[in-house]
This record gives sequence, C-alpha cells and structure tokens, in this order.
Amino acid sequence: MLVQKYFFSFLIQFNNSGQTIEWFDFMFGSFFIKSDHSLGVFLLLIIAIILFRENNVKGIIRFPKLALLYLVATLFLTESNISKLFVVILISTFVIIPIYKKYKGTLIFKISVLALTGSIILAGYSLREKQFIQNKLGGTLERQFSLESAEKFYELGTAKRFQIILVAAKKIKTKYLGDGPYSYFDIRTGKFTQTRHFTQLIWTYYDLGLLGLLIVLFYIVFLTRYLNIEPGIPYIFALGLFLIYAVYTTILSDIAIMFTLVTLFNRKTITNKTTT
Repeated sequence: MLVQKYFFSFLIQFNNSGQTIEWFDFMFGSFFIKSDHSLGVFLLLIIAIILFRENNVKGIIRFPKLALLYLVATLFLTESNISKLFVVILISTFVIIPIYKKYKGTLIFKISVLALTGSIILAGYSLREKQFIQNKLGGTLERQFSLESAEKFYELGTAKRFQIILVAAKKIKTKYLGDGPYSYFDIRTGKFTQTRHFTQLIWTYYDLGLLGLLIVLFYIVFLTRYLNIEPGIPYIFALGLFLIYAVYTTILSDIAIMFTLVTLFNRKTITNKTTT
C-alpha cells in the first residue's frame, strides 16, 4: 500500500498498456484484483474475527492486538471510505456492547448517551461549512443533496452514487422492467451511457428495473443465509456489508468480495473439512 501510494509517479513510467491510470487505481500491491472495496471487505472481516472471535485466532495469530492495529492502519490507507466508516462502527460496537451490558438502565448511562448524541449533532452542524468537508464532498451538504445539483452532475456524467439515486427516484420515470442489457454500461465498447459509477444496485435498476432490483436484493439475502452465519450481530453485519457495498461496487461479479465472504463465513465448508 505504501509503495502504491508514494512511488506511483516513478512506477507508472513503466506502464505500456496505453491506459490512463490514476494513483488511487494503481492497485498492484493491494489485492489480487484492482479494487479498494475488495480489499476493504477482506480486511473488515479479518478485523471482525479478531475482535469478536479472539479465542478462535489464538495459536494462529501470535499478537492479535498488534495484528489488529496493522490491519486497521492498512485499511485507512485505501481509498474505500465506506470501509473506513465500517471499521469505525465495528470497533465502536466492540467497545460499546460490554459497557452497555454493564451499565444499561443506570442514570449515568442515559446521561452519557444523551451527551454523546448531542455532541455528534453539534459537531456535524458546526463542521458542515468547513473547507476540508467541502473539499471531500465537492461542496456543502445542502449543495450535494439538492435535486438541481444532482441533476446537473447526472447530465455531466459526474454524479456521485447518492446523486444518481436521487435523480432516479425524483426525476426519471420509474423503470419497472428496465431498459435492457447495455442501457447503463456497454461492455462491448467499455462506455457508460448514463454516468460513470459501477454499482450493483444502480446498474441493476437501469438494466432490469424495479423487478430486477427486487430479485437481486432477495438473491443477496439468500446468499447471506446460505453462508450459515450465526444469528444476531454477525448476520446483521454480513448482510449490511452485502447491501451497502452493493451501492458502491458490483459485488456479485467481484471475485475478491465473493471469495472472502464465502471463505470466512461459510462454516458448513469448514465443519465438513474438519470432519473429513
């Protein structure tokens, strides 16, 4: 990751493919396919196992806390912002659940929850106009969530994912059956016909419509159930990963994500191999 990030300008000189490659897409050192989201899912699940299944990794990982620190640092070097958000939620959950079980119902716990909620709201409100937030978003929150701005960026082909969803929901006539193959992205020419974002759910909606979108959503739920994940937080976490990453990338054609989920979550396979 460090080589990829800091030596891009030197190594890109050896590129003879004819393709224009940005530094954040120069993924030779990250994973076995070019995707920060793929690497993000892989690291997230390893981190989750170390946090919530520490007994299972004893004897395999000699220094789990050091490994955890290394994996989190690596994840924050990627360009997958959704993965960074997930790891913060994951670690927060790991810290908060024991505290909740110990202090739930007490007055100090209720006061702490109210104080934390108020602080988050206040911080979010005070930072919404800050320059570094605007640079990350490309403008203020009000500008980003404006239908007028979303439509403008959509026409330019530079709309962000939530802007595409906003335009599709508010402006475009509802697609019940979709416009058919290649209506969003033509794999024969490698050109987008709408706007430049590969996401499972957006692509499905344009090609197959609401009916196809529902079928894909049910298929994602089916895949998650097939993995035989134990109920509760592990199942909710896995299903959440599937659904949210489906808004960011094409998970059903991403070898890395599918391989990672099946390998790390499919307890049936592990049990059968152990028995044999």
